[in-house]
Amino acid sequence: MTKANVVKGRYDRLTILGTGELKKAFHVKAHKVSPSAQEKISKAGGKIELLPIPGKAKGKVKAKN
Repeated sequence: MTKANVVKGRYDRLTILGTGELKKAFHVKAHKVSPSAQEKISKAGGKIELLPIPGKAKGKVKAKN
């Protein structure tokens, strides 16, 4: 996605919404997928791969005393 300049910034996120209808299966890679989109993609025989959200800390941050 970055090479095609679709997701440009460090904090850009791709969310898939469930508007419209699917007539064939798709393999979807996104940061978030709405429940209605998940249902439609699954019913069409597609797959969903959730990507990590850019800029989010990995793991817990320890508090300094």
